Amino acid sequence: MKKILLVLVLGAIMLNVNAQDRVNVIKVNPLGLLFGSANLSYEKALTTKSALQINASITSLSVMSTKYSGFGIGADYKLYWSASKDAPRGMYFAPGLSFSSITVKNDMGDKGTGSIFALKGVIGHQWIWNSGFSLDLNGGIAYYLNGDININGDSYSKFSGIMPALGLSLGYAW
Repeated sequence: MKKILLVLVLGAIMLNVNAQDRVNVIKVNPLGLLFGSANLSYEKALTTKSALQINASITSLSVMSTKYSGFGIGADYKLYWSASKDAPRGMYFAPGLSFSSITVKNDMGDKGTGSIFALKGVIGHQWIWNSGFSLDLNGGIAYYLNGDININGDSYSKFSGIMPALGLSLGYAW
């Protein structure tokens, strides 16, 4: 997983864009840590009104006698519409997609695996201060496809359907 994350971050850094102030942002979701998920994102402005964001996550969460673990990768294409600000600052709309792989284990020895694909759309705002500190808030909806987890031959669809998509990220822009 560390190799995948490194390749994603390095690939995003190497994207070529027009010269602008602070066109790169690396950020983390501090709320994800409360729910057992470490989330890292890298955003690169492509034009004055668009940006590409690459996301990676690692999850390890225990709920009662069940442990969930896994990883995820994804990408968002951000369309900024603030008239007075250039990407990656201001209001934006971001369609995105993601893939997650999950392993589920319980105390009775049952183990299962599954893959989840998601499509989402969020509206948000990103602030970047002179110090480089960034704050990104967004909200919208996500549609989870193929969210079946197979445990001992039985399929569970707990992770399929429409759910809210909320985001809060803190980061550094350069």
